[in-house]
Amino acid sequence: MALSTKINLSVSTDWKSIIITDSTGYGITGYGSNQDPVGLREASGSGTDIISTRIILTSPSDTIYTFDLNASQAYTATISPYTITNVALGLNVDEIIEEGIWKVSYTPYFANSQSINVTNNSTTVTYSASPQSFTNIAKLKTNVSGTAVYYDVTAINPSTNNFTLATPYAATTTVGYTNYNVGYEATELIPISKTIKDCLDSRVAALPQSNCPCKDKQVNTLMNNYLLYDAMFINAMFNNEPKAIQLYDILSNYCSDSDCKCNG
Repeated sequence: MALSTKINLSVSTDWKSIIITDSTGYGITGYGSNQDPVGLREASGSGTDIISTRIILTSPSDTIYTFDLNASQAYTATISPYTITNVALGLNVDEIIEEGIWKVSYTPYFANSQSINVTNNSTTVTYSASPQSFTNIAKLKTNVSGTAVYYDVTAINPSTNNFTLATPYAATTTVGYTNYNVGYEATELIPISKTIKDCLDSRVAALPQSNCPCKDKQVNTLMNNYLLYDAMFINAMFNNEPKAIQLYDILSNYCSDSDCKCNG
């Protein structure tokens, strides 16, 4: 079987950190010694098979933050949660993270046992055999001349022994197996929604003293919005970005309006 990485995301109670938990495990598609290619997909110690990990966060305003983990850090991230704080994102220690729907890409990189061939300015990478060495890969990291360059893999065709890059390769060369790594990407979304959570909680607390003539309707509306709040996180977990953003916007609009809405 081929490696298939997985992550779970959570946010700290103070809304100042995003916590990434590698949930790949060591089962049939996990970091075990039985993965194809055998002996090259383990994460059983610092520097044992796992070479590096790249984590990319995209904020609601499309700011991109990149974190590159060395072999030791990459292995540690497979067995314990990896936390990205507000300070690591360039914020002050007392600032919460930008509110909205965040996207997190988590990609561990591994070695392969064969060379690949690329033509200058081509997006097609060919290999001679062993298609299982490339099954499920999402990224290619080249290390020619000591400089790491990252490419997105858009398609894999084992019947013709090639895969396609999103952007052209910048050199004509045979890339030896020691000069590149393959990455297995896991992505997930996480809402940062302190304002919405505080809004819903404060409206529940204010219900007993409410002067609105339609408390029953207020209660039902709040219950529905709590369900939408949970649905926002569920859609984020399953990478349904349009729906997660839509739910975030609905809840934000609800919280921005203090009217009783007895007639609407």
